[in-house]
Amino acid sequence: MTEEQISDLRQCLGKFATGVAVVTCQGVEGPCGITANSISSVSLEPPLVLWNIAKVSNSLQAYLDAEYFGIHILGADQRMLSSHFAQSDDSEPLVFYGGQYARIGDQVS
Repeated sequence: MTEEQISDLRQCLGKFATGVAVVTCQGVEGPCGITANSISSVSLEPPLVLWNIAKVSNSLQAYLDAEYFGIHILGADQRMLSSHFAQSDDSEPLVFYGGQYARIGDQVS
């Protein structure tokens, strides 16, 4: 990482005292995301963050199989998005289809 990238990462993580984020990955069934507030900065060099997912999460396998994941830090005005990805049920994880959020198998127009 360049010095500028390290500085940018330090500023970003330093502003995330505690808050809400959506963590996304590309699963076998398609992209999925979950709401998380268990995010911590571990290291700037190499760049490492820590987040937690429940062992019983429907999305766990998608994250275990994913090569990468993204952390999207949310603002106060994004409560609806946070609530959407915080939903939990016993069927399928949430995925993105054509810019819309759905459960696997749902028809999206």
